[in-house]
Amino acid sequence: MQMLNRREARHAIFAFKRKLDLEAEDVSYLNIVAMMDMMTILLVFLLKSWSVQVSNIQLSEVEPPRSSINLTVADALKVQITPTAIIVEGDAVVPVRRGAVDPSYKKTGANDYLIVPLEAVVTQHANREKKISQMRGEDWKGELSLIADKNTPYRLVTEVLYTVGQAGYKSYRLVTLKQSED
Repeated sequence: MQMLNRREARHAIFAFKRKLDLEAEDVSYLNIVAMMDMMTILLVFLLKSWSVQVSNIQLSEVEPPRSSINLTVADALKVQITPTAIIVEGDAVVPVRRGAVDPSYKKTGANDYLIVPLEAVVTQHANREKKISQMRGEDWKGELSLIADKNTPYRLVTEVLYTVGQAGYKSYRLVTLKQSED
């Protein structure tokens, strides 16, 4: 065993420490670009996963009929008929009074099936969806989910379906509540 004086011992310790520092891989910077790429991918994944959850429907004024079918709600344009309005993707488009749309909102009067403001809004959504489908290289399906109260008059449901059909939506689903298994 070799005895070192204090000065030599300090020198040996610092030399050993410098040697360890040189051998260790020192990350003196962070690659922020790679981290941002990773975060962007995670964000897109989470947004895509979240946006597919179409079953998140506001049912404050509406009680859809019950059904025992076990299908999930598809990713489609949501049109809701409440006792007070027709709502497209959460935005009220046309007021409803006593189960009917005012004739002034229809193209040729009370007996017409075409609701003009609804057609305009749904056409905008259809054009946007067609562009997205075209950019993805897919065919546009024109799918619609109709949410209506179980007491909604059939005439009003028919008018809404006719109007969205004129805007290009040819496939629709009527949304129901899952029947409780009591």
